[in-house]
Amino acid sequence: MMAERILLMFLVYALILLRDYKRLSGPFNWREQGVYLLLIAITLYSAISYMLQLKLPFIYEAAEAVFAVPAKKVAAWLLTAVS
Repeated sequence: MMAERILLMFLVYALILLRDYKRLSGPFNWREQGVYLLLIAITLYSAISYMLQLKLPFIYEAAEAVFAVPAKKVAAWLLTAVS
């Protein structure tokens, strides 16, 4: 089962590389490169978790851990400011 998942992810990333090869070989500006690398990093994180059947925290859980308290404070401040 794990070998099938690894093969599937290898195929997916090979297709992504083939599709983006022309774009990757051309000039990048820093914004495009940053967004592209961020998206690839997120998908690699998810792919590794999928392939190895790990119980890694997902992106939403990580974002909640980082932003939950500040977001609640901002929401409370906005509610008091509107009232």
